[in-house]
Amino acid sequence: MVNELATTGAGKSTLINALLGLGVTEIAYNPNKNLKADIEYLTAAEWKEEVNVLLEDLRDPTSSVNTEEVEVARAKVKAVYPSVDFHALKTMTADELLAQNSALSIILGNTVRIVENSPARFSQELSRYLDSQEGLFEPPTNKEPSVVPPAYWPLIRQVRIFVNSSVLACGAILVDLPGTGDSNAARNRVAQSFMARADRFFIVAPIARAVNDKIAAELCGQAFKSQLKMSGKYHAHAITFIATKCDDVPCKEIIRNLGLASNPDLKAIEKRIKDAQANLQKWKQTKVNYDTNKKNCGIQCSSDVQQNSHSTTLSGDIGQLKDELLHLHRSIESANISIDIANKKHLAAIAERTAFCAAKRSEWATAKLQGHFRAGLEEMEVDDMVDDQSLPDRLDDDLAVFTVSARSQIEIESAVHRGEQHMLGGIDTRIPELRHRIDTITLPKREKVGELALHKTRDHTCEADSWIDGIPGVSVSDRDRLKALWRSKKSPAGARSKNDIPYRQLLQMRYQSSPETAIIPVLLKAFQEVVDSLTGEVSIRFGTGLRDKCRASASVAAAEVVKISEDFATGLHHKTYRATLVRKGVFRQDLNAELAVPLTKRIARSWSDAFASNFLGTLEDRAAMQIELLLGRVVASAPAYLQPRAQELVRSIMLRTRRELHRVHAVVRIALDELKADLSQSLSPLVQSQLTKGYEDALLEVGIGSQKRQRDVFNAYLEIKKHALFADTTTALEKRLDDVSQVVGETLDKALEGIARTVEVSISILWEGCPLEGEEDNKARMETKTLLADTIAEIDCWLDAKKYRDSGKASGSK
Repeated sequence: MVNELATTGAGKSTLINALLGLGVTEIAYNPNKNLKADIEYLTAAEWKEEVNVLLEDLRDPTSSVNTEEVEVARAKVKAVYPSVDFHALKTMTADELLAQNSALSIILGNTVRIVENSPARFSQELSRYLDSQEGLFEPPTNKEPSVVPPAYWPLIRQVRIFVNSSVLACGAILVDLPGTGDSNAARNRVAQSFMARADRFFIVAPIARAVNDKIAAELCGQAFKSQLKMSGKYHAHAITFIATKCDDVPCKEIIRNLGLASNPDLKAIEKRIKDAQANLQKWKQTKVNYDTNKKNCGIQCSSDVQQNSHSTTLSGDIGQLKDELLHLHRSIESANISIDIANKKHLAAIAERTAFCAAKRSEWATAKLQGHFRAGLEEMEVDDMVDDQSLPDRLDDDLAVFTVSARSQIEIESAVHRGEQHMLGGIDTRIPELRHRIDTITLPKREKVGELALHKTRDHTCEADSWIDGIPGVSVSDRDRLKALWRSKKSPAGARSKNDIPYRQLLQMRYQSSPETAIIPVLLKAFQEVVDSLTGEVSIRFGTGLRDKCRASASVAAAEVVKISEDFATGLHHKTYRATLVRKGVFRQDLNAELAVPLTKRIARSWSDAFASNFLGTLEDRAAMQIELLLGRVVASAPAYLQPRAQELVRSIMLRTRRELHRVHAVVRIALDELKADLSQSLSPLVQSQLTKGYEDALLEVGIGSQKRQRDVFNAYLEIKKHALFADTTTALEKRLDDVSQVVGETLDKALEGIARTVEVSISILWEGCPLEGEEDNKARMETKTLLADTIAEIDCWLDAKKYRDSGKASGSK
């Protein structure tokens, strides 16, 4: 998943259109040719929560003018409740306003799906839900108000679009996120959820402001960096900066700002422009001269014709003038061709200067952005270092920066689609390069999934082959005896939802009807001892390491929060500050996240490293040993004539089981990464819950001078609360850290149950087999075995090819 964060006007929607050849929230691949969209609406509770905020904005006692917040609130209320009088809102409660539109009960909490084959029709249908056609509240007039139907765009929680685009065929999902927060708390939570789940981040800003843009800088601010650092995603491989609108090239401004006037390459280009312009002017003047001569010649010729109108033959002068007119006509045609050639050379030289300036600006912006990112990365590392640590090697990686021209790419592709020649010359939009990057960043995960699928398919194919072979000659009594000893039985009680009871207890109930020697419950009991030992080690590691780091950092962080709050409010319009208080710190920027920075920046590296630790180093060997011991007992219980075949079967099972156990590491890593992201996102809400009373107390200040009093009240509350703030936040975080061992334990229990079941199915050939008799059965068996052998051979070919490539031996070969 790739999150795109950008400011308003950054060209993000145009960028998405250029990439996909289409933005709204989540955009994923659709294997079908049609276009689909799922529009998810807020729940009734979420909309009521926003209505309370909107009414608070509209009732702002300090509002003498319509601020942006008031305008937005009016627009949303008018859209959903068009018949409500604006003045009546000042005394309405949220419940009274909600009752003004009974149709909301049908919409809230539901999802609408749109499916269209035509892009134009799809866009038109989608616009019905997304576009705001209504203006803001108008002052009351004496005119009879027209009936306006409600619009429900303010109620949209999330939109998912599915398109058949080659960019997304690689499995990438693009998520269009607001970079500066949303006035709706529910949509903010959705955005935060995407932030936690994202694998990669594209930060988008127009190139003219990419380096100095205040809001773009906020996207890479301390809160954002700390959050990603704790999630283990603040590094050059996870973040890409995209500078848009690179086809807007003010050459004079760029030359002045970058000091390019003395650049020899630019001087040479300027000379070519000057020479081309002079040549163009020369030919234009030549044509003017030819036109003047032609006009004069024509006048002279007309005069001579009138004077000799009675003559039966043309005088020699008239004939000479006509020849001269013909010569001038040809000269004018030649001059027009020369003008066209000279004009193209002049435009080409200007285009060369434009391309030169664009390239230099891109180089400068790239170097600046990479420098800022590297400095921020080093700062984050130093903040969280201890004496015996050094800066990691990954600091050597540079931030990927793409300077793109999305609008030009759309124009080029539209012209090509129409069969026309575009007029943008050889401009490098870098959109194809960005598309390739999206494909590249998904490649490792696709390869892992593909390799896993090949291994699993091979294992299942081998198992089917063994099953078809069966073990002939085993007596019915021996089969029944082995079955009674080792086959597990599922209990109906184990079918209850895992949400009702702990998973381990569910497993016990699931196999309680099995004999004491049954393979699955015996293995589960042995595995649980291994899991308990590992989760105990996890608890100790987090308890003695990360908890101590959090507590030590909390006392230091408390000293910085009041200054952060003061800096946050400095330069902020008092209406914006009030809107932030109304929303408990989350409006455009997240004050809670900023206040958590002193803690998060000090624990970020330790946090990330703790989650990245290899908890499961001994799991594979310990679990494999338990499986091998049990299978040894199964072999020993078999009759003597069956034991050689059983031992051969066990060797095959252990090879496959080792691979399955190795895959458990990846399953646990995925679960831990999800938990780590969730815990990293929980800090801001924890801080918010501690400061709710401070926000509410500050809002009580109204009237003249309330702006300063609100800030003073909140900062005074923060001064009193600061030590308890981080102590309580750290305590709450520590309680959440207890989830780590629980998540590891439950994930292992689930994965190992699957392995236990696979082991029993594989060894059950001893008592189940595949009894095929007769000529037709044997013929079908041989045909199936041939097909299975071909499948295994083809899979081995693919797996060997990957090993060959990874070993480096394939370099230079076809």
